[in-house]
Amino acid sequence: RRIHRERVGKNRKNAERALRKTGTAIDEGGYAPQRSIAFSAWADQWIESLERKATTVDSYRSTVAYGKAVFGDKVVRRLNVDDVACFNGHLREVEVRRATADRPAVKMSPSTRGKHLRVLSACLNAAVAHGYAATNSVSALPRAERPRQAKREAAFFLSAELPPLFAAIT
Repeated sequence: RRIHRERVGKNRKNAERALRKTGTAIDEGGYAPQRSIAFSAWADQWIESLERKATTVDSYRSTVAYGKAVFGDKVVRRLNVDDVACFNGHLREVEVRRATADRPAVKMSPSTRGKHLRVLSACLNAAVAHGYAATNSVSALPRAERPRQAKREAAFFLSAELPPLFAAIT
C-alpha cells in the first residue's frame, strides 16, 4: 500500500537485478520490507528480550549505552561500517579511570573494546533476524580496524624457583 524504497546499488543493472529478486520473493510469499526502528529503541528492546544471567545483561548494558551515545536515534537499517568505526573510535577515547594527582587517566583496553564490538555485533545480528536490518555492519568492519590486544608472554616458574616455592607451601 505504501511505496517502499531500498538502496540497491549505483547503476541500473543492480537496480533491475534487485527488482527481479524482490519480485520473485513477493511471488513466493517470502518478501517482507525492512521495518524501521531507531537504534536506541532497538537496543532497549534487545536488552529486555535477552535470556542471560543478570550479570551478563548488566555488562551488555554498558555496550548499549555507548551505542546510544554514538548512534542515537539513527535507524538500525541505516547503520554502516563508518558508524561502527565511529563507535570503535568513541570507545578508544573513553576514559575508564580518570586522572588523579598521583596517576594518569586510563583509556579502555583493546580487549574491552573487542568485547563491546562483539556485543554490538550480537545486537545487530538480532536486528537482522527480526527484520530491522539487512546486514550486520560490524561484520563488515575490516580486520585491520578491529582492536587487537597485545600478546603477553605466559608466566611460568624457573626450575630454580620451584624448590623454595614448594618449601614455603608445605
